[in-house]
Amino acid sequence: MNTPRLLTFIGKCFSTSFWEDDEMIFTWITENLVNWRQVVYTASNHFVLPALWSTSHANGLIGMMPVDLQIFIERIRSWNLERNKIIINQTAELVAVLNQVGIEPVILKGVGHLLSGLYVDLADRMVADLDIMVPWASLPCTVRELKKIGYQYKRKDIDIDWEKAKHDLPLTCPGHPLRVEIHVRPVTKTCKDILPVDEVWNESELRSMGAGRYRIMSPTHLMLHNMVHSQIEHKSCFMGMIPFRQLYDLYRMIQKNYDIIDWPHIHGLLLSERFVLPFGLYFDMLGRFFHPRVQLKGERPLTVRVSWIQISLLARFRLLIILRLLLARVFHYCILIVQFHISVQERKRIVKRLQDPGWIWDHGAALVEIFKTT
Repeated sequence: MNTPRLLTFIGKCFSTSFWEDDEMIFTWITENLVNWRQVVYTASNHFVLPALWSTSHANGLIGMMPVDLQIFIERIRSWNLERNKIIINQTAELVAVLNQVGIEPVILKGVGHLLSGLYVDLADRMVADLDIMVPWASLPCTVRELKKIGYQYKRKDIDIDWEKAKHDLPLTCPGHPLRVEIHVRPVTKTCKDILPVDEVWNESELRSMGAGRYRIMSPTHLMLHNMVHSQIEHKSCFMGMIPFRQLYDLYRMIQKNYDIIDWPHIHGLLLSERFVLPFGLYFDMLGRFFHPRVQLKGERPLTVRVSWIQISLLARFRLLIILRLLLARVFHYCILIVQFHISVQERKRIVKRLQDPGWIWDHGAALVEIFKTT
């Protein structure tokens, strides 16, 4: 089974409980067309393996899996459940501290999804960072209050270009699993017209966590944030990558919030010249991997069809992905060299970063990750 076919199988496993007329995965299993080792490997690489446990219980597939696989996935699910409970406690502590100084943060991305009950099971989502958003004027106060309870910058003496950046440097705290990224806007300024920060705050929903108060973005903004973060900011569309975990998040958002999402606004963005490729391709993959009913109606533009062919080829041939990522990295470094020679400010910033072992280490780690890409 190649990667697109494996992801299709996993996506159908996640969606079958919602669409009773989909018999494809049952046929694949009964006819022994499924390589379970490859399924585990692919689901692990995309950080969705814990979700396979809860969804397979919900749709009755768990009994069709090999017994040793059931035991293995259940252990992974149990470990991630315990970790997510610790993450919820970490978030509750942070929210309580900020509430004391009058700040009600917006909880973004993975942790926000956990708190909003987006998934079948609390263990479904694997989380790497705790992303919060506070008003720009509250950023110094937020950092100060978090430092009082043990948080510190992981790396120091790095200047942030707030014309481009959307969040502060990460903060870590001994004994807590997640680093904290404090955002002052949901997306970079290049996409501020899609998610205006004032609009996000005004339409956010106030929630409670014990005595603590925090906010979650509105369903439409959650969906837009997912699309922008994956396809534009992480450049999944242009790098030929399949952002399967983000697609699963989007699928769950549609399942949970379909009736209250501003679909005319979403459709308007999809039809715009600027976003027809990244967002159109995103929804095309959503329909392919999960179910055609979540695929937007209408004929797919030629650019979307060509991009899907390109992604399919990249997914089948690992070397092509590695070469493409390496070329993108080389292009990025070439841009830095040009900036170094034409801008005094950029020259100072680059020299400062080159003197930081952490920055060099992170770039080395990024290059290593390229060769782990599947």
